[in-house]
Amino acid sequence: ELERTNAPETSEVASSEDEAADTFSIPRRFLHVDRPALARPREGAEELRAVLRRVHPHTTLHHGLSLPETIVRLYSRTIPRYLGDDVEIQVLAPMHRGSVGASALNLALQDAVNPQHPDRGQIVLGDRVLRSGDRVIQRRNDYELGVFNGDIGRIVEVDAVAMTVGVEFGDTVVRYRRDALAQLALAYAITVHKSQGS
Repeated sequence: ELERTNAPETSEVASSEDEAADTFSIPRRFLHVDRPALARPREGAEELRAVLRRVHPHTTLHHGLSLPETIVRLYSRTIPRYLGDDVEIQVLAPMHRGSVGASALNLALQDAVNPQHPDRGQIVLGDRVLRSGDRVIQRRNDYELGVFNGDIGRIVEVDAVAMTVGVEFGDTVVRYRRDALAQLALAYAITVHKSQGS
């Protein structure tokens, strides 16, 4: 329950140099703040050095990377360096949207590990690009093609003229015609929800 007081909600604060020009109102709940201390310039370099001395040398703080850049670096360089180039990596994201959502990560990872190249076939479907070598996921059951929701494969053939792709699922290559391409999505990163089979 709030107490009623007759104290004003704000306080007028003025600069000693020019009272008229620098008068502004500060809400009463912020009057305890040391305004002169906030206004003093601070040197943060020593504080940052102290933090960096306490964190692991491989942390992104040492490299100045954002979280999406860190994920791309781990996927494309760090993990393959330690586990081999043929290691299978699956990034799990909490959701589709956002800078670390599956959608944004898929685009960043595709550009990092499978960029556009004249010798690599690709199909552009609106804002989506499917390239030979891309990791893809089947988004719904297709009994005619024999692939099911959540199956992950790699594009091995692209015919940009006929708008068809061949996707290798294990030992089988499934050929997708133009009307079935909407069933495929990039799968460098998938949501946790999708990884659980939904």
